[in-house]
Amino acid sequence: MYICKNDLDKLIHEMTRTAATAVNLLAEAAEGEASHVDSYMMGYLQGYAHGCDAACAVVENCEKLSS
Repeated sequence: MYICKNDLDKLIHEMTRTAATAVNLLAEAAEGEASHVDSYMMGYLQGYAHGCDAACAVVENCEKLSS
């Protein structure tokens, strides 16, 4: 897979931004507690944040993974 550096940076930035939005929503839902209330929406947001984090790791290390 080839992607130019500028586009790679944009992709990583956007994934990081959307993951941060999900994390902020989870923090707001927790209202200062250590964890958020269990619900489908909170589970979805948590999974989304983890998925974005994993995707960033793959994209950042794609050259290492292709060998």
